[in-house]
Amino acid sequence: MRSEPTTRPDSRSAGALYRTLWRWHFYAGVLCVPVLISLAITGAIYLFKPDLDRARAAEHADLVAEGPRASANAQIALARGALPNALFIEYRVPETATGAPVITVLSEGVRHAVTVDPWRQQVISVHDLDNELMETVRSLHGELLSGDAGSIVVELAGSWAIVLILTGLYLAWPAESRGLAGVLWPRPARSGTSARARWREWHGVIGFWVSLLVLFLLITGLPWSMVWGGAFKEVRAWAGTMGEPTWTSGRSAEIRVWQRKALEDVDLPDTLVDAARELAFASPATLAPQPNSEGAWSLASDHPDRMQRETALLDPATGAVLARRGFSDQGLLDRAIGIGISAHEGALFGRANQALGLMAALGTLALSVSGIVMWLKRRPQGVLGAPPALAGRRLFPALVLGLACVLPLIALSLVMLWLLEQAFRRLPPVARWLGMTT
Repeated sequence: MRSEPTTRPDSRSAGALYRTLWRWHFYAGVLCVPVLISLAITGAIYLFKPDLDRARAAEHADLVAEGPRASANAQIALARGALPNALFIEYRVPETATGAPVITVLSEGVRHAVTVDPWRQQVISVHDLDNELMETVRSLHGELLSGDAGSIVVELAGSWAIVLILTGLYLAWPAESRGLAGVLWPRPARSGTSARARWREWHGVIGFWVSLLVLFLLITGLPWSMVWGGAFKEVRAWAGTMGEPTWTSGRSAEIRVWQRKALEDVDLPDTLVDAARELAFASPATLAPQPNSEGAWSLASDHPDRMQRETALLDPATGAVLARRGFSDQGLLDRAIGIGISAHEGALFGRANQALGLMAALGTLALSVSGIVMWLKRRPQGVLGAPPALAGRRLFPALVLGLACVLPLIALSLVMLWLLEQAFRRLPPVARWLGMTT
């Protein structure tokens, strides 16, 4: 948040800590602010995906029921016939008796949602799920449209953003007894106050109010990440948590999930569809064959609020419920992750949750822009403008070891930065430009 100190700590040790954290704050901003701007914009847009999905579903929620209704298998055949070499993935159960079913198929490696009119026995629409606007926004948000490599970059930036916030909160807190003005609210403009000082104060005030929200979003986003999320799943398995996690770590893992579900031959009895509708799971609820279960089908709710999600195993002959599992049946760890993810996506407590998410996104943008402006205003000509380095690296090994246990990408990047610093110190012009010399 703050890019330069506003007070001079009294003790030498406090001053050294302040300057060290100031330098960390500066480099954390350099490393992650460009990605944070992208995360803020795409995250703000993605908050409203459920609204778009509901509007799209409402278009075909009340069809005119004329004539006999085509069987579920006939509907699946219509959907698969709409695209070349299409494989069945899942059947979305209509919310109403006259609603149109939506059948997800895989064609040429791309998922499509095919909406079918079962009375007229025709395809209403074919929707590309993998290349739609919200999926592009989601991919940009999670992996910068660059696959696993982009996912690691986002995770690295998010990890450094945690450092950025924690150091910023320390730097923004006043080191002298002058009250909370300038921390909780900006002080009135005074004569002689520079524009840079005003930017700095607004930067600190905005940071104080949104930092905890942004920190929460960063932490709850870690389970989706490749490195941290993958390691977390290993810890989860080691701890003996039963069942597959309800979230995926990275886009590539998600792709593998639905590719495994794609089938050529399926038999969906109408009794199953009727039974699924009577169970009235939170929408959207989908039916898909359950692997290794002798023909049983799985009914699963994919509601944005994970606390409302349920799954059930249905007998294909009678539609009877063989097993049922709700949010309360999950382990404590999975429930905590589910609540965090729902809040992260703005779905846990309705419009208020969306409003908080939007405030965090706008606050992140304001902090990023004000930080850039402050840097440009204080940067001496011809150099990067980093705070001067302090001598001494006694805490470095312990710091790397500690971070490796919590945020491994930060620890790895610190080692890489240290190696680069050693190389750049041998190049005086580069060292001066980077602020490595006092």
